Amino acid sequence: MHLPDADCLYHRLYPVRIRLVPGAMKTTTKVFIAAELLDILTTRINLSLPGFYEANPFMAGIQYWLIVKIIGTIAICLLLERLDFRKFIIIVPIAASIPPIWNIGILIYYLVTLT
Repeated sequence: MHLPDADCLYHRLYPVRIRLVPGAMKTTTKVFIAAELLDILTTRINLSLPGFYEANPFMAGIQYWLIVKIIGTIAICLLLERLDFRKFIIIVPIAASIPPIWNIGILIYYLVTLT
């Protein structure tokens, strides 16, 4: 019985090389990363204010939410680079930009009502 070498098996499982460097990424992936970074920043700012809490029930109980968020972002970026979503390519960046917009709205409301 002939066993394939590790390099051949790797290329069968992963035929497309994925490069997560800014020059080689799709525009959708770049917009998704920007939305996630903005979400992390605005969430961190809002959580530092008194009386604010994480509304997402999946993230509320996690102490190290930043690590979970980064791992999830990398996983979705790998999927975006690997898969071809021609018809639904705009849905992912739009969905990813809803939480930062919400967080900015909450922050503006807090600053306006504070004065």
